[in-house]
Amino acid sequence: MTNKKVDFFIVGAARSGTTTLWQWLKEHPGIFLPETKEPHHFCFKDKGLPYFGNELDPHYKELITVSEKDYQHLYDNCKPRQPSGDASPGYLYFPGTAASIKHHNPAAKIICILRNPCDRAFSQFIFHVQAGFEDVCDFETALNNEKIRISKGWWWGHHYLEAGNYVSQWQEYCDAFGESQRLLLLYDDLVSSPKATYEKICAFLDITPSPTANLDLHVNGTSELVSVPLNLTLHRLLTHGLTSNKNLLNWLPKWLSQKIKQFIIAINKQPKPEMTSTCRSLMANHYRPELERLSRLTGIDLSNWMQSSNNLKLPAVQPASRKFQ
Repeated sequence: MTNKKVDFFIVGAARSGTTTLWQWLKEHPGIFLPETKEPHHFCFKDKGLPYFGNELDPHYKELITVSEKDYQHLYDNCKPRQPSGDASPGYLYFPGTAASIKHHNPAAKIICILRNPCDRAFSQFIFHVQAGFEDVCDFETALNNEKIRISKGWWWGHHYLEAGNYVSQWQEYCDAFGESQRLLLLYDDLVSSPKATYEKICAFLDITPSPTANLDLHVNGTSELVSVPLNLTLHRLLTHGLTSNKNLLNWLPKWLSQKIKQFIIAINKQPKPEMTSTCRSLMANHYRPELERLSRLTGIDLSNWMQSSNNLKLPAVQPASRKFQ
């Protein structure tokens, strides 16, 4: 096994288009990306997974690559001198990851894509509700529960507010890597100008854009959902089981369990929750000072992300809570 140095990293933010960027580059004939998206190796290398609360999707959990040996195996099929990448949105959130990536490859290139943190948080919430990995179906309740959840060690995907505090997260990459090694993108541009965004990424990686790239795809979106599970626990048991190999209907013949599962999922529905205008105003006010600092750090005008209509405040979530390593 060779000690492969990965050339570029898509580091986040979660629910901001990282899967779309990964898919674009995975289809590029000159790029190697492993079949496993989100190995999150440099978050948890030799440390294990730091969570004690709401359990992870067991299938997703199995793909997280803690050991160096397993991580290197992901790149066994990479050709010599073929640019290789890793797309793990947790790399932006977990403290110390930028330094770990730099230790792995000081010449690595970093791609980061950011989204309006209000929309990012709500998209993450709906994603969890749809998958059955959220205990409540009201966004404001989840936000009010966040501080307690963090103190109990819940998986970072449920840190809806905290994950949108981008300044300290991106500052670590600014400190670790030179300006020519960093590419910061906005989700807004990915949606409105996919071709220009794709060409900017290719120029940054010094590769020729693929003429066959499918730039219409938008992966893992939640905006078009019209319904979510009514009983979240039941949906989670049906789709993910009690563990990765203990599904609720495993005792039945497969053909019968599939029919029952499909029937229950079809009727176990309710309209998708929406973010209220009051909640959006709360979040916009919460994030305004953070976004002002981010705008100064990056030189990007983020005034359209700061809009709100009142001065209500959400319960504070202290940045010091990011103590996972």
